[in-house]
Amino acid sequence: MQKPGSFIRDKFAKLFFVNLLAFSSYSMNLMIDAILGGNQLGETALTAVSIVAPLFSVVYFFEYMFSPGYGVLYGKHLGAFETEEAYKTAGQSVLHAFMTAVFLVLSLLLIRKPYLAYYNCTGALQEEATIYFNWVIVYAAIHPFNVALYYLTMADSDSSVVFFSTISEILLNAFLSFFLCRRVGIAGLGIATAIAAAASTLVYPLHLLRRTNSIRFRFHFSRKAFFSALKLSISRSAGYLFIGLVDILVNKVILITCSESLIPAYSVINLAFSVFQTCGAVFDSAEGFLASYLGERNNYGIRSVMRIVVKTAALTSLALSALFFFCAPLFPRLYGMTSAETVLSSVRAARTMAFTALPFGFCFIGVDLYATLEHPGMSMLLCFLNNLLCPLLLSVPLAFRFGFTGITLGMALSSYLVAVLFSVPVRSWLGKAGFPLYLPDYGEDAVGFDLTVNAESITKLRKAIANAAAQHGFDTEPIDQITDALYGKIMEANPKKKVLSEYILLFGKDKLRVIIRDNGRIVNFLNEKDSVFSEIPQKSYALTNSFNRNGFVFSR
Repeated sequence: MQKPGSFIRDKFAKLFFVNLLAFSSYSMNLMIDAILGGNQLGETALTAVSIVAPLFSVVYFFEYMFSPGYGVLYGKHLGAFETEEAYKTAGQSVLHAFMTAVFLVLSLLLIRKPYLAYYNCTGALQEEATIYFNWVIVYAAIHPFNVALYYLTMADSDSSVVFFSTISEILLNAFLSFFLCRRVGIAGLGIATAIAAAASTLVYPLHLLRRTNSIRFRFHFSRKAFFSALKLSISRSAGYLFIGLVDILVNKVILITCSESLIPAYSVINLAFSVFQTCGAVFDSAEGFLASYLGERNNYGIRSVMRIVVKTAALTSLALSALFFFCAPLFPRLYGMTSAETVLSSVRAARTMAFTALPFGFCFIGVDLYATLEHPGMSMLLCFLNNLLCPLLLSVPLAFRFGFTGITLGMALSSYLVAVLFSVPVRSWLGKAGFPLYLPDYGEDAVGFDLTVNAESITKLRKAIANAAAQHGFDTEPIDQITDALYGKIMEANPKKKVLSEYILLFGKDKLRVIIRDNGRIVNFLNEKDSVFSEIPQKSYALTNSFNRNGFVFSR
């Protein structure tokens, strides 16, 4: 027997690594454009990139408004063994991506002139910002499909395809940007970003060719799925919009209270927000598992996965704090900053923001968690406080009093203000019990075991099952039969592979549900005739999170 959560830990670790890359790709792609713009094209190009960059947050707002929710719905439907509904959800997600792309292109075309006029861009700055803006429009036509396919692939827990998609986008963007910007200027940065997004998107269909793929597309539109996906996604998508709005307003405040030369220094603060948001990669790595467990109404699985999330998030935040504090002098060099004032302000900003990684990271995770648990009010409140209200509430007044130093302090202190403002109303709203996670309790006594499948562990498992079943008044004979039969088949199908498994008993008043996962060869043993499985009326098999998942129901 192994510790709870050990079955999914290896898969989670792989998913976390690729998710960290995926989340980092947002900030890394902007860094590539900003670094090459500053070093290869000069500070005018860097300023142009900094001015237009908030639009990427606006694009992400609309992309993420539904796609994460469709991914969660897909996982929940599979968790409840509702495969046809899951296929319809996958189809609707792709259709929605197409509608999002059309909407974004038309909207960006309409706001192009007013947006640049807002910053009073003139001369060379206006010309370069316009060119870069035009390629953001092309990017917006491509990337919604990338996000939709990412969340569906993550629901299947396919770390390999997500890794190759993400790494191809980052490397291709860097490679093409370096060569194209030297030939066609700032347009090269935009062209490279668009091509890299297209190439990354084309990698995801490779998942459909794998044996572990559970995705099928049934193209249709359901109002119920539309509003369910919106409820699950709106707060996390709003986070991108709020960050974009903060950047747009703070850039304007810098122009009023400081000077144009300090806008590149604010890029370091913006980078900190983006990097700390990668703590969301921790939750995204676990969300596919969590969605399945929620669909199963499985208390054991929900709590196992959340223990992994909390520990990993804490370690990730501390690592990011150390990165920003000790590497602070490198940021001005990376961005090609030359002004002494800009360099000093950038270093101070990086080291000040280093102390906020932990609270910021947990706030980002909280937004996603509450949305997935269907507490949309809590999720949106936390998102509003963390990504919009508190940063502006502190940084803008302090900017008029202390200049750029005030902006830095305001941004750094905002996450601590969020903790105070959020905890008070939420505890009074939902009560103290379960604060702050508010994980659901489905009223069934859940008992779970993680094991390496072999004769010794199965013997120990049978003893543990017998004790648990006896305490709840259930007959162990039919449970022993399916346990021995299924694990016998699994060992027979995987003679040379170390197979891990998760065995869960969910005790209700009148029935017992048994859910068994394994990471062995993908095989459905329940369809075999003349076996012990054929005698069980309530049984089901579904490929979930790239694992075999067998379910059985026994009456008292």
